[in-house]
Amino acid sequence: MKKMPNITLGILLVITLALGSFIGNNLQHLRESEAFYRWLYSAGTNARLFESTSASNQYDDANLYKAFGAVAADQLQNVDWDKVEGLAGPDAFASFGTTPLAELTPEQQVTILTDIPEMDALLWDIARGPGQAENRTSFLDGARESRLEFAKGIKYADAQAGGVNVFNLFFGFRQVAATLLWIKVDTLWHQGNDHAMNPLMKTCVVLDPQFVDAYLLGAWHLAFNVTAKMPATPQPSLVWNEDWQACVGEKETLYYVAADFLKDGIRNNPRNYKLYFDLGYGIYSLKLSDYPNAIRYLEEAVRKPHERWVPRMLYNSYEANDDYAKAIQGWEGYMARFPEDAQSVIDTAPRSIKRNRARHYTQLADDAYNAAQAATDPATEQAKSEEANTYLAQATQIWEEMGDDPVALAQLKKFEAQGMARNGDYMLAITKLDLARWDYPADAFFIEASDLIIDYKILAGMPLSISEKKAQLRNAGGEGCRGKPEPESA
Repeated sequence: MKKMPNITLGILLVITLALGSFIGNNLQHLRESEAFYRWLYSAGTNARLFESTSASNQYDDANLYKAFGAVAADQLQNVDWDKVEGLAGPDAFASFGTTPLAELTPEQQVTILTDIPEMDALLWDIARGPGQAENRTSFLDGARESRLEFAKGIKYADAQAGGVNVFNLFFGFRQVAATLLWIKVDTLWHQGNDHAMNPLMKTCVVLDPQFVDAYLLGAWHLAFNVTAKMPATPQPSLVWNEDWQACVGEKETLYYVAADFLKDGIRNNPRNYKLYFDLGYGIYSLKLSDYPNAIRYLEEAVRKPHERWVPRMLYNSYEANDDYAKAIQGWEGYMARFPEDAQSVIDTAPRSIKRNRARHYTQLADDAYNAAQAATDPATEQAKSEEANTYLAQATQIWEEMGDDPVALAQLKKFEAQGMARNGDYMLAITKLDLARWDYPADAFFIEASDLIIDYKILAGMPLSISEKKAQLRNAGGEGCRGKPEPESA
């Protein structure tokens, strides 16, 4: 009888060890699955938004992502794709063309689902399911061996390498370490050690990939603070960068490095609107004047939960990209959604709508004038000329209604000059524009007026200044840079 307690204790010990092993294995499975799941969202965001670079070819992300889609194909057949399209909106997946979502490849369907919060539970079930066991193992091996570009900030795989080591001891304090490093970054900034900041900023976000403010402030330092007193790189000193598809010097390189930094932040935090906003507005709009890309990322920002001022920058980018109809639609929708926003409803939105309508009518008038000049029969020429005059009158009326708005006054001066030029009075038109571009330099009117002056000088047979010849070459794409590929012949 005395041996029974020992046997009982032995059985309890075995059960406890078995239960602990079971729980430990489950916990390890969940942690590995979570790391795999996080990588999946980074890879999906990259596939949806970003172009592959030369560095991407060194990694195995694309193959593993494709393998995930192939294994998930059967489960994806059960998805209600009409519901998915309704959740995201009809324009969210324009990059996939007109093919119905249900007929896309599994890889493309996974890319779509990573952008829909309501589909997170489905992707989590797939990622942790038995069908993806082989892919999870490939992920863990690739992460440990640094073969996955989008697993650089995912350290669970390293933590599971086994044993107690320095990393495992440090792992729980990585966010604290990232914060301390960021304090050092701030110190370097105030000391003026700009170029020493970049490596530390990257280390901060490797330690804590969800440190969104580090991405935001880091990109702001690079694109705004560091470049504030740097002159634009002279054209002969620019060098072609294949990954960025742009001619860059020292200053321009910092803009693109800041953009890449924010893109890394988006891959690790795909649901945070601030990263999309700063990339679209701060970098592509303000610094690079690349309005198609500005619109691309600002539209993404608006699709995420965001502050009410975010859409305004999107509408301004529509206007800068000459997409006046979308800008008008956006501002009208904004007024309807936020009627209590007094400043926007009373002043900003109505004024912006008027400005975009006037620009839209001006655009239509220019198109009609061009069509009249290209017409081969008198009847078409007269009809198009009358159409152009109608649009021009509508635009003029709106500009006049805007009173002393400098943008409106500048456009009215431009209309006067264009009328003089159509009558052959090129010298008067040039004089009018030359005065107006200095009186109303806002809203990029200086460049607009300068381009018209060049056009009128050419039509009048007048010589161009050296700066005007250079501007003409830039506008025609004639000034390249070292290493830029020659355009393919048609």
